[in-house]
Amino acid sequence: MTFKSEITRVETGALFVDCTCGGLFKQWTHEHHFTARDNGTVIEDIVRYELKGGIIGRLLHEFIIGRQLLAMFRYRHSRFDELHGLASRQHPAHFTLVTINRVLPDL
Repeated sequence: MTFKSEITRVETGALFVDCTCGGLFKQWTHEHHFTARDNGTVIEDIVRYELKGGIIGRLLHEFIIGRQLLAMFRYRHSRFDELHGLASRQHPAHFTLVTINRVLPDL
């Protein structure tokens, strides 16, 4: 799955937002929020998207695309942990794509 994204908003030290330009999604907005808390930083991803294809797109989402997005975010977070020497975390089966909350120690 390939697409281009554009950074549409930046608040230094607090958040940035990217949106897709073309690709599989009719609309994709990904907010990356950063909040200091308890000797660390909370990283929150909020993803809002709409697929192309009407009912076919919804069926593809149910059986393929939703699972692939879930796997992508799980990989992204586990890779982040690995790159920064953090203990690996198990994400629950109900791990959501809409809002993903992670508490990380200061790096």
